[in-house]
Order: sequence, then C-alpha cells, then structure tokens
Amino acid sequence: MSTFIVLPNGDAVSNAVIKSVQYKSGKGVVCLDAQMRMVVWVEISDIEKGRRVRDLLIKFMTERHGIPQPDWSFLTDPEVLLLTN
Repeated sequence: MSTFIVLPNGDAVSNAVIKSVQYKSGKGVVCLDAQMRMVVWVEISDIEKGRRVRDLLIKFMTERHGIPQPDWSFLTDPEVLLLTN
C-alpha cells in the first residue's frame, strides 16, 4: 500500500496533504489541505459516482499507510458501478 494515491486524471497526491474531502453535489469532489486550499478536484456530475470517489478519498486520507490503488474505471463505465455495489 502507498501513502500516495493516483487520481483519475493520472496525478498523484499524498494522504498527509489531504485534511478535508467533500462532495459538491452535481459538481465534483474537492480535497483541501490544512489551510483550506484546494489540492485535488475531481469533476463528477453523477451523484453516486461522486459519493464513491469521496468515500475512496476519505478512506485513503484516514488510513495511515494508504490503501491499494483504486480502480477508477467505474467513472467511465456505467456497468462497472452497478456490478460493484
């Protein structure tokens, strides 16, 4: 497991940097640092997918040693979301 997560756009961020994760309904997921500066923005209009991204990023943020790299394919394949829930 890594303390860095690769985001859907290919960028990576450390879990030590993220202090807040929020889903902005119909817009996307934002991660903020301790000074409330945006460090990650994942644009997602689908509410269920947005909540899933938020939950993955919260889990990543709260796990001291990180989590396995998530499979972000559910963001582009609607059938994957149905099969994994």
